[in-house]
Amino acid sequence: MSTKQSIVRSILDTKVRIARLLEDGDFVVAHTTFGTKVGFDVFQFEGDKLAAHWDNVGELAAAPNASGRTQLDGPTEIADRERTAANKALIAEFIQSVLIDQQLAKAAQFVDGYLQHNPLVGDGLPALGALLESLAKQGQPIVYDKLHRVVGEGNFVLAISEGRFGSARTAYYDLFRVAGGKVVEHWDVIGNGEL
Repeated sequence: MSTKQSIVRSILDTKVRIARLLEDGDFVVAHTTFGTKVGFDVFQFEGDKLAAHWDNVGELAAAPNASGRTQLDGPTEIADRERTAANKALIAEFIQSVLIDQQLAKAAQFVDGYLQHNPLVGDGLPALGALLESLAKQGQPIVYDKLHRVVGEGNFVLAISEGRFGSARTAYYDLFRVAGGKVVEHWDVIGNGEL
């Protein structure tokens, strides 16, 4: 564990449960839960000193999603560190072309399997497509407008974006697990977080 990760653990350990912790240069990301909340905390360091913090927090679902997954379960081990740059580029391209540019037909070229941890939807692209279509018909479309930051370590990459959920300005924190050059798993928090 690096000095930066130790600092983040000392800040959070007394208050929250850390499910995942990853480090990318001056950034450390913690995927956390506390009480009835789930969130992502992003810490920026200057040397070994904490310089900035952003977060996005949402409600912890009372039950697993349609595929039996929770907002925190799943793999936690960081692998493929040598692929960090390639995995970050993959996620940036996925966010830009599929979510911001709305080229949904391209999603399949980025995804393999797609295990889902969002409480509103089960596994796979068909389930995600059905949810997005249903929300749009209800006047609550999920729209991504801008990608702000991509932070990753090995097989885990966090994308921080802004957009709208219906008419409300929204922060999207999407954590992806990548294997074999494809997105295979997804966790997120959608809310009024900091960008």
